[in-house]
Amino acid sequence: MPLRYTIEFESAFHLGSGHGIAGILDRALLRGADRVPFIPGSAIKGKFREAALRILCATQKNPCLAPGAEICKDDAGCTMCRLFGSAMRRGKAVFHDARPAVPEGEALAANLKFPHQGWLPGGTEVRTTTAIDRKRRVVFPQHLFSTETVSPIIRFEAVISGPLDDQEVELLDNSAGLLTFFGGSSSRGLGFCRVYRSAQ
Repeated sequence: MPLRYTIEFESAFHLGSGHGIAGILDRALLRGADRVPFIPGSAIKGKFREAALRILCATQKNPCLAPGAEICKDDAGCTMCRLFGSAMRRGKAVFHDARPAVPEGEALAANLKFPHQGWLPGGTEVRTTTAIDRKRRVVFPQHLFSTETVSPIIRFEAVISGPLDDQEVELLDNSAGLLTFFGGSSSRGLGFCRVYRSAQ
């Protein structure tokens, strides 16, 4: 049975597409073909992998995939290699893209169907901030930029599937409890969240 996790944000969220709208928006959100913002499965896998490694580093001596550790090459493999994969094997856990949960996702999709006044598809907000010189602790002159964000009222639902045993499910659940933010600009207060197992 697939594991479902809810990502509940406590602050506005931004995961960039790497593109903007010239003269209008500097950092646009990553959106799917339906124009609805989503979180790629690869980003979710990276967060869970990092959290799982922190747990195993605290409970085991030099676990596989830790900095400086060798990749295990035996047939059974360690927990990290079995779950997340390595250069020697494919991981068992499949991390799917996270989409807005019901009912917020339905409201967001409905909002996108109506003509929107302006350049953005709708359902998001734009934050304007300045670049800061961290060494001098002052604002850079003429460095105003805009970031598209998703409101924290929109929860996302992530799904992890695969032939997982009880020990691996427990590690994923514990890893979810360590996740505190997704996306960019966390130093500016964006993307703070909590992740927990949804009701099946």
